[in-house]
Amino acid sequence: MICPYCNYKHGYVMSEDLDSVDHQGEHGDFYSLSNHVKMTRSADSYRNTNDEATVYGCPSCNKIFMVD
Repeated sequence: MICPYCNYKHGYVMSEDLDSVDHQGEHGDFYSLSNHVKMTRSADSYRNTNDEATVYGCPSCNKIFMVD
């Protein structure tokens, strides 16, 4: 995973040539919410389907972000 704010990498990240590369970040793995909360957008928004995204926290810059 890569943080969209500070580009911190940890775990398996797909490279441009589609090989799996293991990046071990110095701050460890990304945080996830203990109760598996997901961000949702209802079907009555501009699309006809419900959208979900998981929320993660970056251990390097301490910001949270959503991943589809």
